[in-house]
Amino acid sequence: MKTENCLDCLSQIQQPKRGVRLYCEECRARRRLISKKENEKERRNQNVEAYRKKRKERYKLLETTPEKRAIRSVKTMETKERLREQVFSHYGKKCKCCGEERIEFLSIDHVEGGGNQHRREVGNYINLYRWIVKNDFPATIQILCFNCNLAKGFFGYCPHEKET
Repeated sequence: MKTENCLDCLSQIQQPKRGVRLYCEECRARRRLISKKENEKERRNQNVEAYRKKRKERYKLLETTPEKRAIRSVKTMETKERLREQVFSHYGKKCKCCGEERIEFLSIDHVEGGGNQHRREVGNYINLYRWIVKNDFPATIQILCFNCNLAKGFFGYCPHEKET
């Protein structure tokens, strides 16, 4: 029988009577395993792509139906109001500076500043409310009315603080 060198490990392999063998048994087994893993990875990637495509189509259907958009909008508003009520109830439902109690005028304030940056990290107001609840109502948050909050942002202090 004729012998040849394995193309991978260069060990001697005996050639069969018919055909040609390029790799020894160990190298053939390793190549099959690598090939199997690559096929599995490719199959997984195809599944992920198919899933993403289905999800996009599903969201397109949601977006194109005005009734569904309206329902989702109402649910989002209800969730926002529920979270807002929960946050404001915990912090006292009144401006910490001037005592304003009308809920329409109240807003969230970061005691040490940095609210704009924090909102960028966390997301819109509903996500900010979620973050506050999830983080067990941190002491770095307070409730101020819009006037006090804007004055604090523009001037670094609230005019009510200067009066006392």
